[in-house]
Order: sequence, then structure tokens, then C-alpha cells
Amino acid sequence: VYVIKEFSFGVKVPTKNIKLSKEHFKYKWLCFEEAVTLLKWDSNKTALWELNKRLLK
Repeated sequence: VYVIKEFSFGVKVPTKNIKLSKEHFKYKWLCFEEAVTLLKWDSNKTALWELNKRLLK
């Protein structure tokens, strides 16, 4: 059995006008409901759910 640590990060930004490095050219602004449909792994879905709950506090 292998355990692979996974880290998830989130940030609140004051505007949709952000600058990202060129490696992030496929970023999207999505609502929670749309974003979760794009995720495959349960651990990613759980991380997004946790982030959504914390941001709505």
C-alpha cells in the first residue's frame, strides 16, 4: 500500500483581473458546482468542498 500526500491550496482574490505565469494559461474561474464536475478523484472533490465551505464563512 502506498500513501501519496496531497496538498490543496486556495486563495481569495479581490478581483477577477489577476496575473499568472505562462504555465497557468488554461485557468478558469468556475463556480463550485461546475468545478467539482471536472474533478476525477474523491480527494480532490473533498478538498474543493472544504475550500468552498471555508470561503463561504
